[in-house]
Amino acid sequence: MAAEDVSEGDGWTQSFDDEERIIEAAESGDAQQVRELVQAAGVPFGQIIWSVVQFTEQYFALKFLLEVCGTAGVNWCSDAGWTPLAYAVTSCRHEGVRHLRTVELLLSRGANPNQRVVNMTYNDTPLQLIHGPGWVPLFPARTRRLVSHLLLRYGAEISPAATDPYLCKVAAAGGFRAYERAHRARFVVPLARVVFPRLPVDMVSHVVAFSFHTGYY
Repeated sequence: MAAEDVSEGDGWTQSFDDEERIIEAAESGDAQQVRELVQAAGVPFGQIIWSVVQFTEQYFALKFLLEVCGTAGVNWCSDAGWTPLAYAVTSCRHEGVRHLRTVELLLSRGANPNQRVVNMTYNDTPLQLIHGPGWVPLFPARTRRLVSHLLLRYGAEISPAATDPYLCKVAAAGGFRAYERAHRARFVVPLARVVFPRLPVDMVSHVVAFSFHTGYY
């Protein structure tokens, strides 16, 4: 099944009658009302997270919801195996880089980058999904690279079967941290010698990491 053919039966949509009221309460900053509505919803909190993630414009509502109610359901799965993170990652094909903040929010709150989507169609991590044959044509190359970089920063594992050149370089270096360190070192040495001769090398290293997005390319 092609990615664009994913249907409600695959867990791509989730009906939740109270989602709009919860989002409105979160947008208004009403913590007490958010707690009451979540408690009254009678569904797993993870399902609420999943549902709010579908509203791709509701980053701040999602952030407030996680701050007020905690992150216990951040790795919840729909009946068809989709997690909030997997949905957010694949939604980047439509929403582009502005949806990356939702992906990073979920990762920073404990979403597991290696939790698989398991159903009749997939048995893949989010990183494998966006590099799979059904998804690659749907993602702009830059968006796919940005999402990949973000997932790798938070510990996503690279499949031995990966063929993407960037993923292959990271894997060959021994993982993302090793790749990022080696990448940074290539900038630090000449900059420390020529541009910032009076700065300590470790400070130059921080400048490089901030300015050159090491590990991204």
